[in-house]
Amino acid sequence: MKTAIRTIFWGQDLGPQAKMSKPGVITCERRGLWAAGMRRHLPEDIRLRETRHLPDCLIELQTTPQSLVAVELTPANVERVLAFVVEVERRFPLARVIVVAERGMESHEWLLREAGAMHFTTSPREPETLARLAVRHAAQTPLPRTTLMKQIWDLLPWAEAAVK
Repeated sequence: MKTAIRTIFWGQDLGPQAKMSKPGVITCERRGLWAAGMRRHLPEDIRLRETRHLPDCLIELQTTPQSLVAVELTPANVERVLAFVVEVERRFPLARVIVVAERGMESHEWLLREAGAMHFTTSPREPETLARLAVRHAAQTPLPRTTLMKQIWDLLPWAEAAVK
């Protein structure tokens, strides 16, 4: 028990991310087609939020920094999406990015994967695959941290008896 309490005080960063909520899915695309496809396959406990612009997507990521982000790649935004993937990788280590693109953009796949993209697809027939990636990501992401008082209470041997 001494080790567990020491971990709470010295081993964890209890800063702003201590209020993280459950991971979800954030989409950043012009028309919302990928989001509509994924929504049908996502379980109810995984929240999907749609954005239309990369800065709005970064704002959503600040709220849930461990989310899965699906960002649309077009011929007009290749450089911005590449910079976005690198930025997410650097600022949000628990987040993952998948890139969805229109057909003809396949040549950019390995550049974006090298930058940090977890998945790349040009097939609009893959919303089930994207939803499975979101479910797997949510299952592998650490649970949100609680307050220091709640963490200590959960470590006390009589906490369970006090609740009954």
